[in-house]
Amino acid sequence: MSNHDRLTGATSALAKILSEASGFDLHELDQQSTFLELGFDSLFLIQFSQKIKNQMKVKVSFRQLIEELPSIDALVQYLSVHAPDEVLLQTTKPAEVNPVVSATEAVPSDAPAVAVDAPALPQFSVPTETSVGEKCSNQASSPFSTALMPGIDGSASPISRAGLEQVIMQQNQLMALQLQMLCASKPLAVTEATQPAASPPVGTNSLRPVSAVPARIAGAEDAQKPAQADPTPHGVPRNQAKGEPQAEPQQKKLFERFGPYKPVRREQGGLNAPQQASLDEFVARFTAKTVRSRAHAQLHRRHFADPRGVAGYRRIWKSIVYQIAVERSAGSKLWDIDGNEYIDIAMGFGLNLFGQSPPFITEALHRQLDLGVEVGPQSPLAGEVAQLLCDFSRKERATFCNTGSEAVMAAMRLARTVTGKSKIVFFNKDYHGNFDEVLLRSNPSGGQLRTSPAAPGIPQTLADNAIVLNYGAAESLRVIEEYADEIAAVLVEPVQSADPFNQPREFLHEIRRITRERNIAMIMDEVITGFRAGQG
Repeated sequence: MSNHDRLTGATSALAKILSEASGFDLHELDQQSTFLELGFDSLFLIQFSQKIKNQMKVKVSFRQLIEELPSIDALVQYLSVHAPDEVLLQTTKPAEVNPVVSATEAVPSDAPAVAVDAPALPQFSVPTETSVGEKCSNQASSPFSTALMPGIDGSASPISRAGLEQVIMQQNQLMALQLQMLCASKPLAVTEATQPAASPPVGTNSLRPVSAVPARIAGAEDAQKPAQADPTPHGVPRNQAKGEPQAEPQQKKLFERFGPYKPVRREQGGLNAPQQASLDEFVARFTAKTVRSRAHAQLHRRHFADPRGVAGYRRIWKSIVYQIAVERSAGSKLWDIDGNEYIDIAMGFGLNLFGQSPPFITEALHRQLDLGVEVGPQSPLAGEVAQLLCDFSRKERATFCNTGSEAVMAAMRLARTVTGKSKIVFFNKDYHGNFDEVLLRSNPSGGQLRTSPAAPGIPQTLADNAIVLNYGAAESLRVIEEYADEIAAVLVEPVQSADPFNQPREFLHEIRRITRERNIAMIMDEVITGFRAGQG
């Protein structure tokens, strides 16, 4: 294969993997920015590297995506060199792409207008801060792939490799003309509202309509017409779809926390001189202040698999990515092994209702330790505490679990047992523990929410029994009602720890109405906020 063909094949293959994993097309992303700058988190990159290994037969590690191959451009170049010929040939087969323009049609450079009939794809209509004018600059280097020559009967027949470059060049010219017209036409520039923190009242469209650029651009008259908004964005979970979704105008996609909120434009990359100097000064101060914690982390790095020890990793500040080792705690304070004092604002992620080591709890623990702590036999305190919990929370019965993950697993199992149904609904940005069935997320792809694993090692079969929706969105209520006959439970973190300002009260009341009417359990997971908002 020629270098050009290998580069084309690598681009097409990577575009397919990226779309499947994140829901974003290659041309929507700044291909020179790093994956971290684009907003892809470490879990996504680990999963992304495994997909590359499985589908392109090239081992690309997480470390390489951070350090050696940090951008899409660098990754494409690497894959074009190391991917097997059969993988790249498969992605460059003409049968894989629908015809866009005939190979015999010429596209003059001075053409005043271009007419293109493109199939409308259903997409989510989501507010962002990007205007059409901004997107023009981002799409200037969109990826390309091979095409088919449309036959006389409308069928597609393979074109020769000799004519392939001509087709690609004509497609690029066509796209350039479209983008030029969009950028030059002021009426087509759309400024979109920023997504509100709080959800609108239930019954309204929580994904507010966004003006969509029409698929057909016929000339100056059409360019002067304002783009029509779609008042009813439609999304159906891909892995639970009942029939084919209706085609809708292409619209902006929802950028979730692992996706790019806005393309990053870099000048030369990295930090400028003042930023680098400030970072260097902070690193020196921090490492000097926590020298024993740093040495402790380094001493045990080889044998202690601590996931928090790599949280927030970036190559430019990797020397300060380590856990602070805390020696003691009391009330609102923590003291590390270097003698530094801290104010604890996390409080065990909601566990410590009364602060660190409150005296009355510490004394009760000492008394119980003197009596013994048994595993298996029941404590005489268990029934009394269960009654207190029921009285306080206004619930009929209570049980005790070791972790929040264990409690959620039991609740899901109960819901499936009682309802006889299997699917569980929960929401993006929820935290429900660290077991496989809740380590899932969804992203928009082709107008549908596609549920997929959020970490490596989780099979897609678990995602097939879950529907992950957007929290507070009216569209999510519609999906729950549509699939109510298959849903055993709706799992909710009422105030999300990842987004505490989003408190959709009416949305929660509407979920309760639907679940009550359709024989669905409603599970409220409140490890962090439980007992704080009020009794019950």
